[in-house]
Amino acid sequence: MFARRLVTRRRRLFVRVPLERPLEFWTESDDFLLGAEGNGRDISLGGMFVETDIPCRFGERALVRLTLPKCRHQLALVGIVRWTCRDGMGMQFGRLGARNTHEILAFTMQWADGDCGS
Repeated sequence: MFARRLVTRRRRLFVRVPLERPLEFWTESDDFLLGAEGNGRDISLGGMFVETDIPCRFGERALVRLTLPKCRHQLALVGIVRWTCRDGMGMQFGRLGARNTHEILAFTMQWADGDCGS
């Protein structure tokens, strides 16, 4: 099973699961690399929501670094900000690579199997 589902009422292609993990993110702004901290609220193979007081602007590319529960490797996820709100920003991932895809898929499948401990 590949954490994917048919969507009829919503536009999501992949199932999102709760995350609640601290993370760091960076974006380029006016030729400078700006970094900030946040909290990953949820994640899927398609993207994630980042809780932060200082979200990036719509359309900006950002690099997010975080470690998923039960994961030994820190993930480096590149994405584009697709929407923002007062609590943070929604990001759509670009190409993930094999390791990142495996780690996110394993984490989301833990939720499907009911083994969601950190």
